[in-house]
Amino acid sequence: MAQERRGIQRGEFSTYRQARRIWGCFHHTGVGVLKRVEGTIDAQAYKQILIHRAMPELKALIDKEPSHVAWLFQHDNASVHTAGVVTKYLE
Repeated sequence: MAQERRGIQRGEFSTYRQARRIWGCFHHTGVGVLKRVEGTIDAQAYKQILIHRAMPELKALIDKEPSHVAWLFQHDNASVHTAGVVTKYLE
């Protein structure tokens, strides 16, 4: 296996390969908020990120724009993005 060729035995913990989960967004004027996420992001965690991080920033950005500028909220089809609790919140 490729891992064994690099000197790592299957199942062995390697400190130099630790993953960090970060949620972020961007818009036409630059990057938005970044949020470090502990553990995995399930639908409830994603909804909380939207409520407490994304939407307040989005509202502030929209308030600065002229009224004729249209905004589109977009995400991929990851299961947490399309979960019922998230879809209902975004409606």
